[in-house]
Amino acid sequence: MMTTLFRSKTLNKLLTFVLSNTETVFFVRELAGLIKEDPGNISRELSRLEKDGLLISQKKGSLKLFSVNKEYPFYRELKQIIVKQEALNKIKIRDRQLEMPFDRK
Repeated sequence: MMTTLFRSKTLNKLLTFVLSNTETVFFVRELAGLIKEDPGNISRELSRLEKDGLLISQKKGSLKLFSVNKEYPFYRELKQIIVKQEALNKIKIRDRQLEMPFDRK
């Protein structure tokens, strides 16, 4: 469902993680490892999000660190979408578990 809204599975995972951890600063390879996606794809999406204004970056040595720009005009709305998406995913997982047949031995 969210993939159509957010153009790709990678972007969806990235936004979910970053907007769920708004007090944290991340670098590309760290994020790639945490959400299990290719660093090149993560770097591309981070650059787009920074250009759009949702993320801000700072250089620390040779690392470029990213964090959420809480002043972004749609920050609250995006965060609410992510929270609702996560809640819906939990309900779907729970419902799927309830539908599974019992093991019969």
